[in-house]
Amino acid sequence: MKEKLGLGFKVKGWGKSVGTHKQDGTKTSSLHFGPEQVISPIKEGKGYWKYIPAEAGTIFLTQYDYDLHNKGVFGQFIDIFFRPLIGWGTALSFDVLKRWTEKGELPRWQYVRFCCNILISLLFCFIWVYQGLVPKILAHHPLEISMLSSLTSLTGTKAEAAVTIIGIAEIVFGVVWLLYRNKRLLHAIQLILVFLYFHCQQ
Repeated sequence: MKEKLGLGFKVKGWGKSVGTHKQDGTKTSSLHFGPEQVISPIKEGKGYWKYIPAEAGTIFLTQYDYDLHNKGVFGQFIDIFFRPLIGWGTALSFDVLKRWTEKGELPRWQYVRFCCNILISLLFCFIWVYQGLVPKILAHHPLEISMLSSLTSLTGTKAEAAVTIIGIAEIVFGVVWLLYRNKRLLHAIQLILVFLYFHCQQ
């Protein structure tokens, strides 16, 4: 068995799989594996996949667990990041497989779209966090305060406090770009906010 870790690294090891097919249509496959090189964080692992027929389609269940090569403090620290990462990667790969079989979307273009969404989300997160933190909270830029004063009756310290609140709201909205999954809703909200911003500039 040979697996690619990325960046040109490959891990060799042993593995065995077992599958079952019941009369009710339930299918189960299990895998027991173990890399031979210590470059892999995993010493030995087990996982299974279960497919249960349902009226609306197929219910898919999966679970995995593994033992670490390094069970010390360093190994436990690496596992804090590695365990959720491998779980997230597994969920992503099966979601890609689902779209491929149900909608005919090629995996390559799914991953391209996924990477583009990540980059766009990071860009919008940076823009909103920067605009909220630097000119509004840290600098209290006069243009930010004067623009708010021209739109409202707030002046002086009240205008500065309001600008700070707006800055906090922008930072929160920027962070939401990384955490919230419904990107279409965020795009709609952002279009409305941009429209209001340019409308207020006129």
